[in-house]
Amino acid sequence: MVNKLKNIKEIIKATPELKDLNSFNEAQLIELCLAAGVNLQKFKPQKAGELLQKEIKERDMLLGYLIQSQMIVNFTAPSGICKSWLAMYLCVAMATGGTSLGLKAPKPRKIVYLDAEMPEIDAQTRMRCFASGLVGELLKLFEANFSIMNIDGAGQELPDLTSLLAQRIVSHYCKDVDVLVIDNFISVFTETDDKDDIKMKQFTNWLRELRKSGLTIITINHTTKEGKRLGSVILDTYNDLTIDIREPKPDSKGPNKDIKKDYLSFIFSKARHLTAEQKETFYFKFNIDESGVNFWKVQPEI
Repeated sequence: MVNKLKNIKEIIKATPELKDLNSFNEAQLIELCLAAGVNLQKFKPQKAGELLQKEIKERDMLLGYLIQSQMIVNFTAPSGICKSWLAMYLCVAMATGGTSLGLKAPKPRKIVYLDAEMPEIDAQTRMRCFASGLVGELLKLFEANFSIMNIDGAGQELPDLTSLLAQRIVSHYCKDVDVLVIDNFISVFTETDDKDDIKMKQFTNWLRELRKSGLTIITINHTTKEGKRLGSVILDTYNDLTIDIREPKPDSKGPNKDIKKDYLSFIFSKARHLTAEQKETFYFKFNIDESGVNFWKVQPEI
């Protein structure tokens, strides 16, 4: 990049006409683009008719209408509100070609779950919980298709995920993968303030590159006590799907006044690929015991 900038400066220095912006022409622009390694024609606007005729590969359905290929999905919730369990549950369905919250995975997919928070023993315990609810071919698919990159188990820290090195490490293990989960922003930004817009742009640019390659990325974030997402607004800019998991507020009056609800809300904050009906908030419960992990929709009296 430094050499390219030097080349551009040399071109400008050797071309007095470039100092006069009014004299700037296409030939000079092409020359500058070539020096910077940019193909000018790639940015030529397409006519509507051209775009309509262009053959573009359709997205694959990974889990019902909810999750498709080439998406950036974000789950946000306060601490302790099952967001990791939920993300894992959805991924188990995708890994096995199973069903989750009434959504069917058309076929098994390969998952890499980057867990930068839990001790390895806890990650193993969770895998055992999921495995206990699976038998036969489903269990085999789960064991083969669901992979965890647990940082505690690695025995050393993964470099900050805004760094090129860390991104290359993760990308290396996602070459033949359909879904990458990043759990969670606080844990992977080990040396970076998540409010640093420049660093977050570098990070989201990497997510966009992964998405362009065909990967679906699921990210997990926390909220403040006030329910606001942590970090820079940049982190949500390129999301195709943003889900907020929340505890419904207790009734302010009546016989159940101040009693905590026993279900959670699944709120669509952004869902550019869904219909208005599909984006309606729904409610769910979950249970984890020796028989496995289960999440199911409920229709509470509101």
